Amino acid sequence: MSDGEEEADEDDDITEKTVGQLVRSVEETKSYVFLIGAGTSRPDPAGIPTAGELIETWREECYDYEDPEMEFEEWGKQCEEENQIDQTDRYGFWFDRRHPTSGERRERIQELVEDATPTVGHVILASMMTDDEGQQYVPHTLTPNFDDLLYDAFYRYIGDRPHLVHHRAVAPEFKLTHDHPSIVKLHGDYLYSNLQNTEDETEALEGEMDEALRKTVGEYGLVVVGYGGNDESIMGTLLDAELSEYGIYWCTLDPDDLSGDAEKLLSRPDAHVVEIEGFQSLMLQFGRQISDVEPPTRDELLDRARERADQVEGILEESGSAASSVEEEEFLKTRLLQSDAIEALDNENYQNAIEICDEIVSTDPEYAPGYSVRGAARMRAGEPKKARRDFEQAISIGSGDSSPYNNYANLLRHEFDEYEAARNHYKTAIDIDPDDATAHQNLAEMEITLGNIDQARQVASDARAQSESPEYTAHSLMLSLIATTLAGETDPEAEDEYRELCEQAEFTTTWKFEVLDTWLADADLDAETEERITEYLDLLRAHKPDE
Repeated sequence: MSDGEEEADEDDDITEKTVGQLVRSVEETKSYVFLIGAGTSRPDPAGIPTAGELIETWREECYDYEDPEMEFEEWGKQCEEENQIDQTDRYGFWFDRRHPTSGERRERIQELVEDATPTVGHVILASMMTDDEGQQYVPHTLTPNFDDLLYDAFYRYIGDRPHLVHHRAVAPEFKLTHDHPSIVKLHGDYLYSNLQNTEDETEALEGEMDEALRKTVGEYGLVVVGYGGNDESIMGTLLDAELSEYGIYWCTLDPDDLSGDAEKLLSRPDAHVVEIEGFQSLMLQFGRQISDVEPPTRDELLDRARERADQVEGILEESGSAASSVEEEEFLKTRLLQSDAIEALDNENYQNAIEICDEIVSTDPEYAPGYSVRGAARMRAGEPKKARRDFEQAISIGSGDSSPYNNYANLLRHEFDEYEAARNHYKTAIDIDPDDATAHQNLAEMEITLGNIDQARQVASDARAQSESPEYTAHSLMLSLIATTLAGETDPEAEDEYRELCEQAEFTTTWKFEVLDTWLADADLDAETEERITEYLDLLRAHKPDE
């Protein structure tokens, strides 16, 4: 079919477009997002099995374990008939039969993806998502996949880290206008507790994910690649959503082998099917046709590697260590692992951070930061008891660092309601590092929620004295003004400073508003007081990049 050619299927009015037409639309409008499925993880070198291959593997393993007295194919067919399993249910049915608990399923998936590497297709897509001098062709990508190949392509080859949106960070944090590239995990992730891969778990998207998908296709066009359209959750939302004027391009190896829901979707206006040879060939055509979308060269990759080596060398020089080469090697390894763990933690890849820290503490059981970072990861991953043990171990070893005390205080306060112990650990963090504005602010927030207004005002004042950045200054002023308001007083000078800072200064805030929002909703305050405090919160909230 030539580049300008298109044809409509007489039976279902599905319009076909060429790869060239698709590439041109993406290049010229910059108004398309990608939905990538399991087919983009094949073929090698990604090496992750397709859904069909996994079904066969799980069927065979179930057959071996259950040892039925009948032939394999007959037994499998009987199992599916007895449980009324149709084609769209087979993946979830056999996954659940082989691994009946979410923990087992998560471990199995982790085994599948741990050695996978991005393909050139992932690298080109990552390049298209990167804002290079205003040429961001694809703002974000949606995926039900459990692998992190696209994220890895950014980190390894582009030198960038995309915004990772998952079930714990969607509705309030997901913005279509976000300048930074985003990867939206529609079905959770094996790193999180809501892994969704069985039939019951994928009948519907979580509310926030459903909203994210609806917002996306209502604003942007959609390019579907490597996705068969066989799960009810995503297809149900797409069929029910109002599509943007840019429509949908559905890429497939065989236009005559579409799922029923895909055919329904493609019968709508501005929806087209595109026959492709595979994900790699499709992305290579994007790379060839769009001149400024180029994977990094070998020299660029080497330059990045040298930069990281120089950074590590600087750490070694600052340490003033006269250690032997073996000790230096161990030191270097630990520091690199710690850096990777913190990066994984920052990107909310908590299980990855935990595993890296496991390696750190197994190599050096007396390395306190390994326990401290692992405690932070476990705390955020919803493992408070394990996190508690890690923080206690880090504190018992000692490192002269305030962060284990600050993080442990947060854990005691939010997970165990041990406020006096939390207060003591916040104060210890402040004693260790009087310039630690974060510990001051956390303590001030806790005192506000506990009704200890005089203490809150004092700590907030101390936090203000330690705040050097616009962000931390705004945090401290907000807390101080809330405490002052609760005391029935005003501070016009502080309020003017806060308003001017929030309205004129350009900064972003990492403040988590959930604690104060919950406290304010439950507090018995008069209308005027509540209105003033709400205004203080909203002035800072306007600087939250994902809201």
